[in-house]
Amino acid sequence: MKKIKISIITVSYNSSNTIEQTIKSVISQTYNNVEYIIIDGGSTDGTIDIIKRYESNISYWVSEKDYGIYDAMNKGVKKATGDIVAFLNSDDYYIDSTALERVVACWNKYDKIDILAGRIAMYNQFSILCGYSPEVINLEQLCYRMILDHPAMFSRKKLFEEDGGFDLHYQIASDYAWVLKEYHMNRVIVSCQEVFTVFRLGGASSKITKKIALEVKDITQNINPSYYYQKYKNIIEDLYYNRQKQIERNNKIDEIILLNKNFAINKLDKILETTKIAIWGYGAYGQECHEILERLGYKINLIIDNDKNKWQDTDCIQISGIDALEKFDGTVIISPSGHEKEIEEQMKYLTIRTVRYSEILKVLNIDVL
Repeated sequence: MKKIKISIITVSYNSSNTIEQTIKSVISQTYNNVEYIIIDGGSTDGTIDIIKRYESNISYWVSEKDYGIYDAMNKGVKKATGDIVAFLNSDDYYIDSTALERVVACWNKYDKIDILAGRIAMYNQFSILCGYSPEVINLEQLCYRMILDHPAMFSRKKLFEEDGGFDLHYQIASDYAWVLKEYHMNRVIVSCQEVFTVFRLGGASSKITKKIALEVKDITQNINPSYYYQKYKNIIEDLYYNRQKQIERNNKIDEIILLNKNFAINKLDKILETTKIAIWGYGAYGQECHEILERLGYKINLIIDNDKNKWQDTDCIQISGIDALEKFDGTVIISPSGHEKEIEEQMKYLTIRTVRYSEILKVLNIDVL
């Protein structure tokens, strides 16, 4: 069997604080049929010096002005000669030296595959937290959001040759448009539940902004207006409205953490009454709760979820079932909105203090969506 060649493309611009870790994570891979390409947008902060330091391990690199991240990604694809193409941002890195070996092992399990979607671990200055991705990819999920994490996505090179690259009309969500297009063209997308990449939070697409909301709405309307948008019109319109509300919410959270941190901590200390904290539920609210508390300096000891697909016990985090609470002596924050009574009923045999996430939002003066 022919050994698969992987082309890794890193796009950078003034990334001197992070790109060395990115480069090291690629050149340290145990899988040895790898082509590494760096497309830099004309950095002026020392990024080029770092690239030059490792250029003997880089197949191709260039530093020149471009028209944004997707223009640079398209340039990288044109230079790639591998069977598979993947993009590793200049502030992200592969989680270990065997990541690409595991990618190939997953890929080779399938007779027909066009895109392999792995999982990411999300990193902020407080911790690394493994993200959750669905095992089955379907159209309705893709209408809701970009459920494939592009730093852990590996695609056949021929898809770009046959279907075109990233649409430069979009500045933030063009990877989402590309995935939707490939799905609509019946490409075989396989979800792999292995973590390949560490994704640093804080980039252009880390938070929902008005620009992202507008781009996503435009994308979902225009991929196939006669079928796509009409079938999911209500979902798309509702999501657009919710994204606008989420923008206001994110701004409020940032204001609290950046400008009123001590006030927020004093309020939360009175509610939590302990430094041992668990979160029940790891959907959108659970993840938001985790991020807010860690940004305020709290450590999350445990996460509980009834969905076994989310369970993990890794260096990233422990997510377990209710049994893990039997020896826990802290406070459990119940995050799922609308299911608080049901969860409290599940926990009634445990003598553990609980706090509803809605109570935390209330004292922080943040609306519940």
